[in-house]
Amino acid sequence: MARGTIKGTAFREFVVWVEAQRGAGALRAALEGLPPALAGELDPERPALGVLASSRYDVALVHALLDALVRELPEREVEVLVGGAARATILGMMHGLQKAAFALLVSPARYPRIINVLWKLNYDSGRVEVTVHGPRCHEGVVTGWAGHHPLVCRINHQAKLTMYEVMGCRNVQVRQTACVSRGDADCRSTVTWT
Repeated sequence: MARGTIKGTAFREFVVWVEAQRGAGALRAALEGLPPALAGELDPERPALGVLASSRYDVALVHALLDALVRELPEREVEVLVGGAARATILGMMHGLQKAAFALLVSPARYPRIINVLWKLNYDSGRVEVTVHGPRCHEGVVTGWAGHHPLVCRINHQAKLTMYEVMGCRNVQVRQTACVSRGDADCRSTVTWT
């Protein structure tokens, strides 16, 4: 069973994006499939299900909502959701409550030193280590993340695309190479750019 919390900032940006892309009806339908104890944490009558950026949410709630949202989707549509949600969530957080933290992302050289500041703003467990494999190649490894979920993991890895673009990188490519959901020891991805 998943343990931990996620900050409302990222969760809210995700929900706002889903609401804009798929409509409030899709969110209501997803809520209907959740156990009552979890569904009661959210309000289908409020924008973004009433998710507050300043609150923390049990990952079990976030995971159940994600599972309900993608349950019927073919993989191609899940991939579109992952990419769109990653971009919208990062851009929203960069202009929202975490704007000051994202201002630290001034260059790829600085990214490995500050990524855990951003990680800890959103998750209460886990650690990210970034290894520089060359002037235009980083490998990120997430370990010890008690609140892991395969979809959140994919979104986090794809979020690097937007983060590196904001740092001025061009032709950014992100390739997820490992995930604990697939039996790997950790979650990792490689980012390259020009």
